[in-house]
Parts: sequence; structure tokens; C-alpha cells
Amino acid sequence: MDQNLFEFVMKAITSTPAWVWAIFIYLLLVGLKATRNRVIYLPKLYIVPIILIVLKYKIFISGNYFDIAVYILFLCIGLGVGILSVLRTPLKFFKNLKSIELPGSYSTLIVLFLFFSVKYIFGYLQASNPIIANQYAFLELSIEAVFSGYFLGRTLCYTYRLYQ
Repeated sequence: MDQNLFEFVMKAITSTPAWVWAIFIYLLLVGLKATRNRVIYLPKLYIVPIILIVLKYKIFISGNYFDIAVYILFLCIGLGVGILSVLRTPLKFFKNLKSIELPGSYSTLIVLFLFFSVKYIFGYLQASNPIIANQYAFLELSIEAVFSGYFLGRTLCYTYRLYQ
């Protein structure tokens, strides 16, 4: 590994606030838990997509219709991917408990890790070089919208399948 790259990576890691590592550990635990079969109360699955969408509230109040349109477009793409990813997943339904049994899978762990990585990279870039970060704001917006849509799509598909 190149010495400059190693120093850059070490600087990024050591300058990261402790709360970021706490979030990483929490997401890691959630992802690892998702590798096992589990029964989940369906409304609980709406928490992640709602939080991810609410985190982008500034886009909706900015008045920048292009950014809003881009966010909605990529949210819809993620929505479709999320629906397709679980459409044929074998599930057990407990209608009276509004719960479903999800099979264990590494997909949630992978998606959460990718989401954290994207947020970490863009957050570090914003803190260390805001000018460059602003050049990639469109990419960040698009990727985060896809992740939000993915989780929303999965949850909506589970909801539809529970009540069909």
C-alpha cells in the first residue's frame, strides 16, 4: 500500500467522531441479526425508510425542483429494486400480530454497510474538502435516494404481501 494512501486512511479513521463508530457498530449488529430467521412487527420496518427520507428534508424545503425531482426519481428506482429483491422471498405471516417471519440473509448487512460507507465517505469529504464534496452532491443525493427507496420498497412489499 502506498504510504500516502495509508496515512490518508489512518487520518480519516482517527479523526472520525466516536458517535460515528457507535452508529457503525449498531448497524453492524442490526445487519448480523438479519442473517438469522426472525419475526418482526411490520410497522417497525417503516422506521429505517422514514428516517432516511426525513434526513433529506432540506431537499424538499430548498425549493430546488431539480434536486427534488432527482431524489424522487432515484427513490423510485430504489423502490423498484427493493420490491423486486423480496417479491419472491418465502415468508411466514402472522396477520393477527401484524408480523412476518423473515428468512436470514446477508443482504441487509451488505446494504447497511454500503449505506454507512457512502455516508462516511461523503461526510468525510464534506468535512475535509467542502468544495470537492459539493461537486459530488448530485451523486450523494442519488445514492442515498436509492438506499431510501430500497428499504421503503422492501417494507411496502412485505406490507402488501401480509394483507393480500
